[in-house]
Amino acid sequence: MHLEKKANVLLFGDELLHTAVHKYDDIFLKAGASIMKPVKVQKSATTSASDKKALQCKNHGCQKKFVEEENNDQACRHHHLPPLFHDMKKGWQCCSSKMVYDWDDFEKIEPCVVGRHSVVGPNEQFAASPTVTAAENAASAAGSVSAVAVAQPAAPLKSIDDYNQKNPNAVTAVSAAKDNQQAPAPMRTDGKAKCVQFGCQQEYVVAENTEASCRHHAGAPVFHDASKYWSCCPKNIKYDFDSFLKVPGCVVSAHTDIKTA
Repeated sequence: MHLEKKANVLLFGDELLHTAVHKYDDIFLKAGASIMKPVKVQKSATTSASDKKALQCKNHGCQKKFVEEENNDQACRHHHLPPLFHDMKKGWQCCSSKMVYDWDDFEKIEPCVVGRHSVVGPNEQFAASPTVTAAENAASAAGSVSAVAVAQPAAPLKSIDDYNQKNPNAVTAVSAAKDNQQAPAPMRTDGKAKCVQFGCQQEYVVAENTEASCRHHAGAPVFHDASKYWSCCPKNIKYDFDSFLKVPGCVVSAHTDIKTA
């Protein structure tokens, strides 16, 4: 994985966090290995000896220049884990209790480790948000279960028709439920009722109610962060509430004013 800004601007793996990313920048995690910044042309022979000796510290949260002769166990204050970006919050994995929203406040979070400067950078990897981590774990678990299921032969399925032919006098659960099912009585006495189906909520005339009267959603509404959608239509995500209410239903049936469990 690697990082990019808007307009596919690539962030190199060895770029400085403070200089590569600016306030209000949008950062995107893309597939593909991270690459290092192209090596610049060698400096001229007039470069001073002090510049040649200056090294770049690659500890998280430091990134300062240092001279190895002056390096010691108290020289570098840094974070021992990578940065964490979740929704609009920013922080460090090692200091997750100090999450902030403003980029300037993020840069001011006090380091939690003191040690030597290092030119050997840790594996620079931005932490995945809890949502992404949970999704990856679920996908991995599902893949393991699928592999086990494929290895075992599936038992032959028996159809309801086969069962009914072999047991002509048996009463199936479906037919028994239909025989015992009664139309729910309306809750009001004026001949009208209010539909309680998800995505409908309209008032209707009971006598005119048919199996094609109500277009609604089979699932419940889901609100996650700033997004809104129906559990039965997870691909139709909206961020504006009015747009969310206008998402057409995916099921057609009769209106009902009786809430089911």
